[in-house]
Amino acid sequence: MRNKKSPKLNNLCWTVALVSVLGCGVQPHEHGKVGLEFEAARSLVINGKFAEATQRLTQFIKDHPEHHLAPRATFLLGKSALGSGDLEAAETWFSKTTERFPDSEEAHKAKFKLALVSLLRQNEDDARARFEALAADADGPYTPEATALARFLAQREARDHP
Repeated sequence: MRNKKSPKLNNLCWTVALVSVLGCGVQPHEHGKVGLEFEAARSLVINGKFAEATQRLTQFIKDHPEHHLAPRATFLLGKSALGSGDLEAAETWFSKTTERFPDSEEAHKAKFKLALVSLLRQNEDDARARFEALAADADGPYTPEATALARFLAQREARDHP
């Protein structure tokens, strides 16, 4: 017997997968040696070498805390932790991104990732509230995804608790 939930879950999985691979790269030639350092660390995240990426990104932030790529590096530390399965560290780095760089595009992305971390922790109420807040504040790159995931969680809640 086919699971009737699978199309919705497949859509959710595809949405999460697409969001996870959206780039936040930089053209190294635009930023010299610092750009090359950042891009090398970013490439490690993309290639799934999370432990090495974490080391390089941590060093990047230590060496360049006020550089304009610091928000991206902080955000990528969260993605690296997420990829390695350390949800607590992911939450910490995404929270740091929103706190330290509140007006950056990475802060908006980090808010989405924080909602995703809540969902992965199976805290659907918190995830839904976070996705709804992002959908209501329609000014970032993940507004469509947040809207779709908030709707999905609301429909699931209504179905499971009529």
